Amino acid sequence: MGDPGRPEREPVAPEPAVREAAVGAAAGLLAGALTWALAAALAELGHAPRAPLRLLASSLLGPQALDPSSATAQWLGAALGALAAVALGLVLVGLLPEGAGLAVSAAAGAACGLAAFLAAWLVVARVGAPLLHEAGRPHLAAIALLHATFGLVLGALVPVGRSALD
Repeated sequence: MGDPGRPEREPVAPEPAVREAAVGAAAGLLAGALTWALAAALAELGHAPRAPLRLLASSLLGPQALDPSSATAQWLGAALGALAAVALGLVLVGLLPEGAGLAVSAAAGAACGLAAFLAAWLVVARVGAPLLHEAGRPHLAAIALLHATFGLVLGALVPVGRSALD
């Protein structure tokens, strides 16, 4: 279906490192988006802190992030969340061996999500984001569950993404 004078080329598979980075980043973003939607739904029901993206932005903007008229805080929170989701996706895809099954990947992802929660809660939020820490304190179990859910979805997406790019 091309130029009759030129031979058809076989599709070229991406380099393994590029493929793994693409899988990790895409899985992280998708898992992050799904987890954010779940967090927003739980917040509406009163089971999680309200305005999770603004609370993330408060780590850099302080109390100004909670101003409802500030679109900057919303975008900054989304960027910080996306950055963390991609970073965790890249870490997990680097840790999971090629050929790891869905159950192993999902379990490893859930463990990675809980590890991220512990690091984020015990170090980052406590020291660098006191507003986030204080708002999350009554919802600690829900926040831990959201991180585990993020990791579970992330882990489940890795083998799917790998097979899609094979």
